Amino acid sequence: MSFDPVFQSARQLAGQGQTEAALALAAPLAYSHPTDPRVWNLIGSLQMQLGQAEQAVDSLRKSVNLDGKAGIPWINFGHALRRVKQFPQAIEAFQNGTQRSPLEVEGHVGLGEALLEASRFAESHAAFSYALGIMPERAQQQERAKVGQFGTDPFWWQPHRFGPVELRPMTLEDVPYFVESCADRAFMDLFNAPQSAKANAAELVRSISEESLLAPAQRGNIKWIAWHKAQQQRIGMVGFPNINLLHGRAEGAGGVRHPWAERGLGVAAWLAGLDFAFGRLGVHKVVAYVYDSNPMGLKQLLNIGFTEEGFLCDHIRLQSGRWLGLHSLALFRTDWESNPRLVRLKHYFKKSETFRVM
Repeated sequence: MSFDPVFQSARQLAGQGQTEAALALAAPLAYSHPTDPRVWNLIGSLQMQLGQAEQAVDSLRKSVNLDGKAGIPWINFGHALRRVKQFPQAIEAFQNGTQRSPLEVEGHVGLGEALLEASRFAESHAAFSYALGIMPERAQQQERAKVGQFGTDPFWWQPHRFGPVELRPMTLEDVPYFVESCADRAFMDLFNAPQSAKANAAELVRSISEESLLAPAQRGNIKWIAWHKAQQQRIGMVGFPNINLLHGRAEGAGGVRHPWAERGLGVAAWLAGLDFAFGRLGVHKVVAYVYDSNPMGLKQLLNIGFTEEGFLCDHIRLQSGRWLGLHSLALFRTDWESNPRLVRLKHYFKKSETFRVM
């Protein structure tokens, strides 16, 4: 059987999902036609589908080395390099592919994903946005590009302002404040009771450094330090320790330290977080858990507009051996947009740009 019929038969089997049969048919061509780049591209693509990533890298490298003019082999090579976590090389391969085939959507999507894995978030966002500007070949590509574009949007890293409060992503500069906050047991017992009073600064530096390599959407959480805008002082901590965009849900947590809490800034900090969740993330529901030892915190969230969905008895055990129960609360998008009390609160705090502690 000559080259073309064998090659076309292997491609046909691959199109029918018979990957192993296609590879068995195509593999001998590597010996009979070792200088044909199409052979190595087909073999490498089939190896990728079978999870043979390292073999695919070797095969696809031969393809692009034999003829680097076509874009698709470079794109396939990029996917293989991503699979073996060679992200810089994958980025270069995708860039070669998109330069040669600029309208190939898969190349731009793959480039965005490789840049994201290399923590090059702004470039990743640009690649995903470019992909969405091209007519997609498949709905799956468009969905991957949309998810990638949203997950690398600059808003994740930018301060979020609401009324007198500004939420800034936690950085290494905030380590001393976090350590100081952990030693403030009156605050921490209400905000994060299991947290040790003796926070390890070195461990915190390592944790923040590692987390900075992932986009918040990748790691599924975001942590802020709450600042008073007018006085440019740290006042507390706010975050979403569990973000589930698939189900349109985020778990919120927040606390403001003395003396700021006594002047209503705890409510303002929560509203800032909720404004981010519903306005930026577009979630359907925000959940919150309040310790049974924090009646004022429970009252605050209920007054904002949260409703109690249940109570978890003896749910957390502290190092002292004491058990804590949790009130499970929820706020829905419809409440955020139309609850009369919430509408008034948002209007009040949005006007309070220079809200001060007396």
